[in-house]
Amino acid sequence: MDTTVFWSCTGMDASELSYSTAKLFSEEENTLMVELPCLGIPRLGFTCGVMDAQRNTETAILRFDRDKRLQWDMIHQINKRFHILPASVFSVPDYPVAARVNVDTLMEFIFALQKLARDHDCGRLVLDCQGQLNSPMTFFSLKAAGQAVIPLGKPSDAAYAVASVRRLVQAYQQQPAKFLIAVIGSVKSIESAALAGGQESEKLNGIRFVAWDSRKVKRALTGNIHGPADLSGRAQWGALLKKEANTRAPKDNFRETEGRQGDQMPDGMPVYL
Repeated sequence: MDTTVFWSCTGMDASELSYSTAKLFSEEENTLMVELPCLGIPRLGFTCGVMDAQRNTETAILRFDRDKRLQWDMIHQINKRFHILPASVFSVPDYPVAARVNVDTLMEFIFALQKLARDHDCGRLVLDCQGQLNSPMTFFSLKAAGQAVIPLGKPSDAAYAVASVRRLVQAYQQQPAKFLIAVIGSVKSIESAALAGGQESEKLNGIRFVAWDSRKVKRALTGNIHGPADLSGRAQWGALLKKEANTRAPKDNFRETEGRQGDQMPDGMPVYL
């Protein structure tokens, strides 16, 4: 099973792109798409017209926090081979679900989604993420995925997007070719702005750029799997994080800790590693 992440690290709404691309995947294989409420902003439900106060990602997370298992009855069927789980359009802005459960639950939820998709014969799991690297669901989705699509709308957003990719490549041993940047407007201008960094940019050789079009994105993703696309348990996850976790248990890799040398954080400020 392949896992693909659409990661809106600059905060833009990419739900139409991720939904339409996932729907194209479903023409060839069983596909499950899940919107992760890393920041508590619901978008997919409005895009696809699924607005359910009970069957949504927030409810699934709360049930998982309680029972440590997921049920397929939470999933909405769009067509025979396309299923989705959107974030709740009724979510409370000042008390998102990510603030109501512990970090372990948010981390393990990604494993559970992969198992759920695999157990129901899905060939692809598509995750729609909206958080930053200090969001547990976003961070571990990116580590679990074989492909990551980053939507980009303005040249001014390119620097931050590339900085985020650079951190994943340099600190967490992710391959640059895993990342596909989907661009609104001129692909060449965004690519030039993103990779205008001399030797630092050379370390990111392999990042691909494509026009903001679901068919072009799907075509660029098909057959290009880089990294662990299917991590089903702690043993595999521990192996993946071994270098940066230094043999610690996987769940301890994403803890609030004091800034370490090289993180360039003010003394005492918590960072997530």
